[in-house]
Amino acid sequence: MANKKVTGKAIELTDYQDKVSWTGKTKDGREVIIELENAINLENIDWALAEKDEVVSAVTYTATYLEENADTDKEPWSITYVTSTGTRGTRNPNEILLGYGVFKIGSVAVGVTRGGGQFVVEREYREIVVDGDKGPVKDRIVKDTSRAKLTMNVLEIIGDNIPKLYPGVSVTDVTI
Repeated sequence: MANKKVTGKAIELTDYQDKVSWTGKTKDGREVIIELENAINLENIDWALAEKDEVVSAVTYTATYLEENADTDKEPWSITYVTSTGTRGTRNPNEILLGYGVFKIGSVAVGVTRGGGQFVVEREYREIVVDGDKGPVKDRIVKDTSRAKLTMNVLEIIGDNIPKLYPGVSVTDVTI
């Protein structure tokens, strides 16, 4: 069995993942898929090493815009779900999104996780303020930035998947 060594390197195009996703279900079993496009983990390698505890790494992918789409309104994330047959506005327990699911990089499951994960879209809005305004004015609010993130708490971090989890690293075989 070969030993592996992880070292730092420059970020390359191969560090961007075409698709990172979470697939889960609603209470009545309908599939829900959250996808990030051209995603990269912009967080640091941060492993808490403690006796009698496993290392769980929070890996946060950020969706990135392609250069040709950087100034459009199409954001590089999506949520796909099968619609309910229930009536909108009524309480429907089948609309509850359950917290468990499968994280994937491309079409490959990441592995074992602990503590699930989180999906967030961070947006910055700007009000166009005119002298005399008492507060926000309809149709004078613009979205300046939008950053979609998908965090997965990965328990299996060692091995050949490290370069998929962290950009700017390489894994090589070494003899000890």
